[in-house]
Amino acid sequence: MKSTGEVMGTARSFGKAYLKAQESVGKPIPTEGTAVVDLETLRGLSRKNEDVSDVREAAERHFDVYEKGDFEDVDQAIRDDEIDVILSRDRDVLEVAVEETITYFSTVPSARAALEAIETAEEPLDVMALSARPTERRNWGE
Repeated sequence: MKSTGEVMGTARSFGKAYLKAQESVGKPIPTEGTAVVDLETLRGLSRKNEDVSDVREAAERHFDVYEKGDFEDVDQAIRDDEIDVILSRDRDVLEVAVEETITYFSTVPSARAALEAIETAEEPLDVMALSARPTERRNWGE
């Protein structure tokens, strides 16, 4: 049987479960540092007229937030480890992020999920049987 590389994190909240899943694949979500938040490119994939300002506001609670244009050369800033996380759909920026293994989120729902996860970072890990966990049905991004 081949592994598909899928991971499941369980917790009392979606945010904590997502944080645990990211950590278990060796790609933890940074919880502080410098973030590039590019609302213009993220907005392009969001629902029509959707307000995405909450993404920047949530990022500002944990990161020093900048826009791409705040850097003389954003690609070089990524290569120089000046940026810890990127929230953008800019293909060129994301290519450099992949090359440099910088964590990025390229959709509004994934950015919101990551920021929700960061909010749970200080909560303790809880261990319980999967059958004892409460269940909730929720569509991704809602």
